[in-house]
Amino acid sequence: MLRLLLTIVTAVSLGARAFAQTPSEARAVLSPEERVITRAVDSENARTLALLQRIVDINGGTMNFAGIRRVGDVLRAELDSL
Repeated sequence: MLRLLLTIVTAVSLGARAFAQTPSEARAVLSPEERVITRAVDSENARTLALLQRIVDINGGTMNFAGIRRVGDVLRAELDSL
């Protein structure tokens, strides 16, 4: 979950300047701290997307209490591992 949040925060912080350029140009305008964050996000991208897919595939609609508990269990395992 922390990795997912880091991904979102990084995407927002990079803003339009990174998306308007090629990847190598975008990296050139990043601060050293942003480069570290970008590498961390890139290295966890596949795992983070798999976690997101796993959560999205659970039927956790408002009245589906079993599904809501399953989503909670998945997120609890992620948070407990921190």
